[in-house]
Order: sequence, then C-alpha cells, then structure tokens
Amino acid sequence: MEDFVCPRCKTTKFQNPFLKMMVNICGHGLCESCVDLLFLKGSGACPECRIPLRRNNFRVQLFEDSTVEKEVDIRKRVLRDYNKKEEDFNSLREYNDYLEEIEIIIFNLSNDIDIVNTNKKIEQHKRDNKEQILKNKNKLGRDEYELEELLEMEKQHDEARRNEIKMEEIEAKKRKIREKEALIDELMFSSSNAKNIVETFTQAIKESKEESAKVPVKATQFSTGIQFGRQQTSFLPIPTDEGPLFAYKAPIMVTDGPKPPTDDDIVNKGYINHIKGESEQDRAGGFQSNIACMRALQDALSVLDTAGQEEFSAMREQYMRSGEGFLLVFSVTEKSSFEEVFKFHKQILRVKDRDEFPMLMVGNKVDLENQRVVWQEEAQQLARQLKIPYIECSAKMRMNVDNAFYELVRVVRKFQQLERPPLKPNYKDKSKKKCCLL
Repeated sequence: MEDFVCPRCKTTKFQNPFLKMMVNICGHGLCESCVDLLFLKGSGACPECRIPLRRNNFRVQLFEDSTVEKEVDIRKRVLRDYNKKEEDFNSLREYNDYLEEIEIIIFNLSNDIDIVNTNKKIEQHKRDNKEQILKNKNKLGRDEYELEELLEMEKQHDEARRNEIKMEEIEAKKRKIREKEALIDELMFSSSNAKNIVETFTQAIKESKEESAKVPVKATQFSTGIQFGRQQTSFLPIPTDEGPLFAYKAPIMVTDGPKPPTDDDIVNKGYINHIKGESEQDRAGGFQSNIACMRALQDALSVLDTAGQEEFSAMREQYMRSGEGFLLVFSVTEKSSFEEVFKFHKQILRVKDRDEFPMLMVGNKVDLENQRVVWQEEAQQLARQLKIPYIECSAKMRMNVDNAFYELVRVVRKFQQLERPPLKPNYKDKSKKKCCLL
C-alpha cells in the first residue's frame, strides 16, 4: 500500500498519507481526486487504455497490484455464468475440465489475450445454458448445504441454551420464595430462639450459594463438535546440549590488498570527497556518504592473471567458466602473442557458449616504439573483427593501465544490464565481479 502512485498526477502515499487508490473493470488505478476530476459527469475514458468507464463502477483498490484487482473482478463476473457444481457432472474428470476451461477464460481476459473470441465463447455459453444458470443461482451446493446445517444446529443450540437459562432464573426465584415462606413459618410456629432460627437459615443459604458458585467445567469444543483451545498433546522432549555455550566471534575478512579504512578515516582522510554529498532530503531517506564510500571500496575486482603460460592451460577453461570479463593482453613487440588473441577469443566464446561476451583487447609495451612489430591500425582492425574494444598501454610507464580495468568494468556492467532486468533500488549486491587476464 505504501508504494501506491497515481499514474496521472504522480501523487504517492508519502506525499499524501490519506491517498486512496480506486480501480475499475479495466484494472488501471487512479487516485480518488483524479477519479472525481475525470469522471465529473458520471462517465469518461481511462487515461491509460481509453476504455469507456462509469464513475459508479470505481471501487477502492485493495491489492497493491492493480492487475490482481482486474483478475478478481473478471473472476466474479465469469463465475456468475459458469456456476455449475461438482454434482452436475458425471465424473470428476469432467468437473476438472470444466474448472480448467474457466481458468483459461479468466487468464485470457486478465492478460488481454483473444478477448473477442473469449467474450463470444462466454455469450454462447450463456445462451446454451440459460436455464441451467438460472437454476444453479437458486440452488445450494454441497458445501453450502453443510454450512446451512451447521448454522441451523448452532441456532437450535443457542435457543435451547436461552430456554435453559430462563428456566434456571425462574427456578431460582421460586426457591427464594419457598425459603422466605419456610423462614416465616418457622418463626411463627417454632418455640426455638428466633436468633438461632435466622442464623440457621442464613448458613443454609450461604452453603447453597457456595455450591452454585463453583467453577463449571471448561468447554473444549464448539456446539458443532469442533475442538478449540490448547489440547493435551504429547511432544518429543526438547534435546539439551550440555556442551559449552556459544560464544560469538566476529568474522575475519581476509583481503589481498590494503585494509579498508575505518569510518573515521573515510571522513578525516578525504575519501568522501569523491562521493555525492549528503543533503537534508538524502539524510531523511537514509543516505550517508560514508556508507556509500565503503560500499564503493568493497566493490572490488577479483583478477586472475594466467599470463598465457602453458602450465595453466589445463585449468584455463575452468577459469573462463567463472569469469565475467576478460582482458586479452598481447605485446606489440611480439607477433606471436598478437596471433594468440584470436585463439583465446574463440576459446572464451566456446566455453561460454555465447556469440559475444565482455572482453577488452589490450596492446602492452607501447613504450618500446623502436621494437614494435604490431601497429595500432592492425590491432584496431582485429578488434573490429572480433567486435571488442581496443586500448594500448604501457605497464612500465604506468600508462592506461588503470583505464584498461575501468573500461573492462564498464563493458561488463553494460553487458549485465542488457542481459538481466534492472535491479530494485534497495538491492544490495555484495558479490565480487571476476575477470580473467590472459
């Protein structure tokens, strides 16, 4: 209910706590203010599907998903015509087929599938079974009969209990009258002391009240026989562990790089200078710069560098299966390493069983210009053929090394956004992305 947003005026439950969403037969929701404005004359068209609607048919939206409201309305309308009971069929299989036909009709109308033919089918059913539909509307099914019997039994029991209570009250009044008459006769005709007579009658009345005030036996079932309350059941004994008590130990995070900064270091050492600042609205929504900075630091890459060595060839395909992005690195001073790029690219696509995958071709050692045998035009031509980006770097001069990893992350994220639907705003992905350096 808190996520309700009017599709026309964009009013949310946060902006208007008294927002009331209304829904009609088309299944599209509108807030109460928009309904009053658009359907002021009693009828109008839905802003989304343009279906003619009447103001009287709007009702309060109970479910968060308006399509559920649409399905409930369609189900009620269909079941008014498809109202046969199980006893109307010769076998259970025919009854199940009948129920399946109803569900298919409701599914088609709810999802706007073949609406014209489905409505024709309903109208044909109404014409063919007009008498049977009218008859079933006035006929109670098996469950309804059982419910009627239970209600009748409950009614009879209540009536009997009321009569019993009424008779007990009448009997109590008669008993009091007899006790008074007995006390008066005893005082008039007895020769005993009047004080002793009164005390004797008082004691007798007190004992009779104590007996009637005893706690009755507690009922354990309804009048229909249904048990209620806690019944005496036997359970298995709870196992007891006599070992040492559990002692919590904080998990130790093993990092290959430097230790992550503390909350104080994030603020004092300027980490948050590269993070979006907090505003009053952000803080009200729960956003904090130090938490966002820590999440960014935890979003690290797990890099595996096989360096193209033969001793890693047996495990290379296993690494490829788990990798999410690949750097195809070759030396611009060695023609053989450049020729290996095509082979590795083909092997990755075969292992991943894909036509394309996040990869970046990197030409290294561009600082050795005099020894260069693979020129930039040749490398770019191969990159266009393989449909992957190309970048040149120098590990010795620290040129474009970071940019190569940044570009690979961008390629991986772009590929993942195309492959899967967007995540919810409150989704927290703490898993590490993997890439393989060949």
